[in-house]
Amino acid sequence: MRFSSVDRALGEALVIVAGVALGASTSGCTDPAIEPDAGSSADVGASIDAGASDTGSHDDAAAVDAARIDAPIEAPIDASAADVGSDAGCGATEILRGGACVARTPTPRSDFDGDGLSDIAVGSYGSVTIYAGRDRADPWVRSQLVSPPRPGDPNFGGELAATGDTNGDGFDELAVMERGRGYVWLFRGGAGGLDTSAPLELPGCSTPSDTCDGESLSAAGDVDGDGLRDLVVVRSVVVDFRVYWTAYLFRGATTGLETSYAWSAPGSSAVGVGDVDADGFDDLLLLADYGHARIVYGSASGPSARETPLLGTYEARGMQGGADVNGDGVGDVVLLDPTGAARPRLLVYLGARGGLTGSAAQAIEIEVGPAALEGEGLASPGDMDGDGRAEIAVTLSGSVGPGQVRVWWGGEDGLSTTDVTTLDDVSMIPAPLSGTGDVDGDGLGELVEGGRGGTPQWLSGITRGATSATVVPLSGSTGVSLGHPL
Repeated sequence: MRFSSVDRALGEALVIVAGVALGASTSGCTDPAIEPDAGSSADVGASIDAGASDTGSHDDAAAVDAARIDAPIEAPIDASAADVGSDAGCGATEILRGGACVARTPTPRSDFDGDGLSDIAVGSYGSVTIYAGRDRADPWVRSQLVSPPRPGDPNFGGELAATGDTNGDGFDELAVMERGRGYVWLFRGGAGGLDTSAPLELPGCSTPSDTCDGESLSAAGDVDGDGLRDLVVVRSVVVDFRVYWTAYLFRGATTGLETSYAWSAPGSSAVGVGDVDADGFDDLLLLADYGHARIVYGSASGPSARETPLLGTYEARGMQGGADVNGDGVGDVVLLDPTGAARPRLLVYLGARGGLTGSAAQAIEIEVGPAALEGEGLASPGDMDGDGRAEIAVTLSGSVGPGQVRVWWGGEDGLSTTDVTTLDDVSMIPAPLSGTGDVDGDGLGELVEGGRGGTPQWLSGITRGATSATVVPLSGSTGVSLGHPL
């Protein structure tokens, strides 16, 4: 089936698909002085001390431009265990490993109910819809509708992060932000799905509502190596007509999360990127402004002073971390730069033992054709062909003609520049994109694409050279942007 135009619908939503985290953010001045609301109804936790973050500035807040950072995190693939190449002779649910056909192993990214399959969360302002992973033969059916703890809150669901397992019980959690005040609720996973009866609340802003906002959430991975997943929250504050952003790290705990932050730093966006230096600790990517992204490496005490700036001049509209595009067993980082010198481009920074070099190993220009398509969404579905390397997908949209989803396939030296799959007939409205991991049990990664205000679509069966995919609408929800998993 080819892509069909996404039905337009009123309302906005954020879709977080499979796995840990992906956050959105605003780019510009960084480093706010923000304190959680001391009088909030949060039942646990100390208030956040604004003095823990440095203060930055911006010459003109009116010039600040919004940038959404979507960065899934995916566990590195052990390249030594995979035979790169054809799976000829293996069944549809098998892969060639060590000269023999073995069953593909599902790699869930947001498994709220512990069944081994990724689940999908679609956030609309005012609610969150959960679609449980299912066998390919079963239709998509809404499994849960999560309502705001404060009834009627229209800001609930605007930002989501599938955090992974933050409390060590074997089930993944879902964090949901109320953007107007920056409150965050953590819904714990369990055998029946998410427990909506008693979500854990992280305090929001204490400053007046017109000066402080919640900006984004992202799964951080396990930054301190304690076996529990962590969460990054970005909040902004306006001081003297200037906007400042600060990123806060909340550690995993047996209760779900610690409710006082463990670390903070200036950052208009912060996302987890997995372990890009192969030291056993997951790392973070911070964006202080356009063209000022840096890796902050994890350690036993959390984020360390060791950093690597990502060199180059770029506008980071999308960030994808942890996708092992060259199959060396270490996660890589990909940036979507919609401006480029003449056209959009992908910047690929390869992870390595000891850390990234900071220089892009690849700068891939995206041919946009006569429609003047612009890069909108960036995602990794994981490994879609079973060769042990992750793929990268981008949505392209423009004012003339339909948009596209384009897939670059992983290769020995990074992304293949000659083996690119183009799927046409996507909504002309800028279409966000997210990688889901394996939601149907075939052992391969999939994607979700959604038009702003339209119905998100689950995309599977994408192969090299294909011009179409199996498209299944996620009925009962609307989607504006897609968050990503870890």
